[in-house]
Amino acid sequence: SYLHSSNLANIPSCAYSGAADNLRVPTGVAAAQAAGFTGSGVKVAILDTATGQDHSPLAGRISAYNDFTAKPADTSAAGKSGHGALMAALIGGEAVAGFNGGAAPDAALHVGRVCAEDACASDAITKGVAHYIAANVRLFNLSLGAPGSMTSAAAYSSMAEYIVSGDALLVAATGNAGREQPDNPAALPAYLPQYRNNWLAVAN
Repeated sequence: SYLHSSNLANIPSCAYSGAADNLRVPTGVAAAQAAGFTGSGVKVAILDTATGQDHSPLAGRISAYNDFTAKPADTSAAGKSGHGALMAALIGGEAVAGFNGGAAPDAALHVGRVCAEDACASDAITKGVAHYIAANVRLFNLSLGAPGSMTSAAAYSSMAEYIVSGDALLVAATGNAGREQPDNPAALPAYLPQYRNNWLAVAN
């Protein structure tokens, strides 16, 4: 692909138009989209907080939504426009006023609520991964975590088995707290190296 080309002339030029382009241009997303990489034909699972199409970039964009927690979700518009909605919009949201769209606007978004009251239980995450693996999703986003340790790694091992058995890729955030060690599940392969080929840890 053009991303691996040594010929810089192959990389489309994309002008920065202001804050609405803060995701697309500095990260290279706009150039990838200009080259035809828009997520078409790709299913992405976003496992996070409650999310709804009330959030304008997600209107008509959520292909599937399931709640894997044991607690009722806040059904207000505000309750469905928090962290999970933000992640879904950044990955595959439509362009709206003040936001020029997500990284993969043509991807099919399969959203799962796995976090309730600021807690993201490993069993809910495992249920979500198992459900969407069965639905032929092979790309997962987890922008959540717990401090890295063998104990927390073990809690995510069942989920990891589903990722590996489905030959999927899990993209996980390393955390926002500034700790010396990345959070799990992003750091899982450091504790359980058998999962390393199906993992991508992302730091900001």
